[in-house]
Amino acid sequence: MRVLFDFIPNHTSDKNDWFIKSVNREDPYTDFYIWRDPKGFDAQNQPIPPNNWLSIFNGPAWRWNEKRRQFYYTLFTAAQPDLNYRNPKVRSAMEASTHDFPRIATRVEPEFSEAASMIQLMLPGLASIYYGQEIGMTDVRIRADQRQEDNGRDGCRGPMQWDESLNSGFTTNKKAWLPVNPEYWRHNVKEQLKDPLSHLNIFKRLLELRHNPVIKNGELETCVISEWMFLFA
Repeated sequence: MRVLFDFIPNHTSDKNDWFIKSVNREDPYTDFYIWRDPKGFDAQNQPIPPNNWLSIFNGPAWRWNEKRRQFYYTLFTAAQPDLNYRNPKVRSAMEASTHDFPRIATRVEPEFSEAASMIQLMLPGLASIYYGQEIGMTDVRIRADQRQEDNGRDGCRGPMQWDESLNSGFTTNKKAWLPVNPEYWRHNVKEQLKDPLSHLNIFKRLLELRHNPVIKNGELETCVISEWMFLFA
């Protein structure tokens, strides 16, 4: 059995350990979410939100937390508090690719895509890998008549490229739900397994390296040399 883990990094559950610790003002999670003091209190001594912002679902965007005595911001529901991306500690906990953003191999040059994977897999913390990243998959160009979503996210959701067969081995149907990347015939798992220097085989060796005690338990030193050079050891 294989398990694909999917999560949306914009927000968490209000049952998430980060949020619980943020409510309790436990560092470093105190400012992991967007907290604001009330604008004041009404005649019934009820807290007044900082402003009149609304959530996507037309409810209030600010929700009161009695324990912390502050409002927290949520773009969606009260049970989905938004993370505070102005906090560098939050940004450092995030991933390179998701189903909502262009693939990393689309955003940067191919060689930088491989370097990004190296950094992601060698730095401490959880390595969140979006399917296809291990072979350097890029976004698919979607025509208007092929769209399944109306907000432009289909491009990063193309079928996994397994081999050079019809629909890249993803489905035996004549037509996949979304079109296959036209480069699938040469950028696929089967072809890359043959090349010891392929993105996939380098990725596999990096995963093996993560089990090395030095990588797992060693101390980390980083240095930004220039706009194009980041060193870590």
